[in-house]
Formats: sequence, structure tokens, C-alpha cells
Amino acid sequence: MLILDRTLTNLIKLTLVSAIIFLLFYATSLVLDVKIKEKSYVSQKTLNGRGTSEIKAIPDVANFIFTVKKLKKTLNESQLEMQEIAKKSLEVLEKNGVNKNDIKTINYTTYPEYDRTSLPCDKSGCPPVKEVLKGFVALQSYSVKVREISKATQIINQLTKAGVEEVGSLNFIIDSIENIKYQARMQAIVNAKNEAEATAKSLNVKLKKIIKYHDEENYYQPYAMQRMAVMSNQGSGAKGSYPEIQPGEEVVRSSVVVTFEFE
Repeated sequence: MLILDRTLTNLIKLTLVSAIIFLLFYATSLVLDVKIKEKSYVSQKTLNGRGTSEIKAIPDVANFIFTVKKLKKTLNESQLEMQEIAKKSLEVLEKNGVNKNDIKTINYTTYPEYDRTSLPCDKSGCPPVKEVLKGFVALQSYSVKVREISKATQIINQLTKAGVEEVGSLNFIIDSIENIKYQARMQAIVNAKNEAEATAKSLNVKLKKIIKYHDEENYYQPYAMQRMAVMSNQGSGAKGSYPEIQPGEEVVRSSVVVTFEFE
């Protein structure tokens, strides 16, 4: 009889504990359900503002790449002659006021160069290509920024006269482009906020905090950029006569979407 009473007491205790645990889980689920519904309700109380901005600017730097390249019978000869022309080229840049920080070596290479002759094929097949060593090439390339754009073609012509045979196309860039990108983005955000405020006013609601921001576009696009194929005018045209440079115009566009909560 005593054992039966103990069993019944334990069963009642177990039932009570189970009921308490169930009630706790149930209460927790109710609270979570309410919070999820509240969050869902809040997330629906949003509106977007879209803003765009465009800033146009005139490039303030001319940029080009030139290469000093020499082929000689020995590697030492090619390096010495290449270095001599490179030295003259750097002197040209210095005399024209180009800062050393605006001159960057982007490549230095040496390699053997061969003459390859293909002999005619016959019934037995094609003989191997005949290779004859011509010599060795020493090559060095520089990237240059010219901040006085009007001097760019003058500098290029002086480089060709100093012995430079390879000059790339002349490009025009904005040196402070990151600052202009930032200005465009900030103005786009202001425009997005103004649009959102106008929408909120028409709906008779009040904007609260920003809950999301998306940068749709922020890019640097050539607007009317002029590129010039660079050629030596040695022996052609009057001395000191250089083509007029038209750097054109650059445009930076930014487009953003800002999501606001309202009440």
C-alpha cells in the first residue's frame, strides 16, 4: 500500500512538471509569434527614396606610356644603349617639369630574339623551322602623368627625338576622381531623402530612421573624352609646332536607393 502511494505521488509530480514545461513553451511561442508579427508589420511600414546625381569635370592630367627598346648582338650592349636612351628620356621629363612621383617604371625585360626561317615541305614532310639568333632585346616601359596638359604633345615629341620609338596613346584623366565620386554619392543620397520626404508628405506620414541603403550605380564614364594617337613629327611641320590638345570632359554618375521607416 505504501509503495502504491509513492508511485501515485511521483506520477502526480511528473504530471505537474510536464504541465509547467508545456505552459512555458506555449507562452514563449506566443511571445515569439507576437514579435514576428510586429516585425512584419513594421517592415511593411517603409518607403523608398531614389536619388541620382551627375558631376561633370574637365580632366586635369594627361597620361601616356612610353617604351625604350633596343636590340643588339649582346645582352650587355642592348642594356647599355637602352639605359642611355632611358636616361635622356628622364632628362626630357625633368626639363619639362614632370615630377619624379609621376614617373613609374611598369616593365623591365630582356630576352633573346631569333630569325625564324621555314623551309618548303616535300613528300617526306616539313623540315624543322630554322632559328638564327639575331641578338638580345632590352626593354623598359614607363607610365607618365603630365599635369600641365598643354605640354603633353611637346614632351612626347621630345622623347621621340631622344630615341624613344614606342609611345602609347595619350589619355586624359581626373586626378581627384575619388573625391568627385564621393561628392556625387552624397548628392544622390540628399536627392533620395528629398524624394522620400515628398512622398511621406503626400501620404501624410512621418519618416523615422533609415533601415536600408543601396548603391545602384557609381561609375566613372568617359563623356567626351579625346584620345590621340601619338606620332613623331620629326621632319614634318614647323619647329616647336605641336597639335592642340582637347581633353574633353568626364562625367561621374551616382544612383542610390534609401529605404525609410515611417509612422
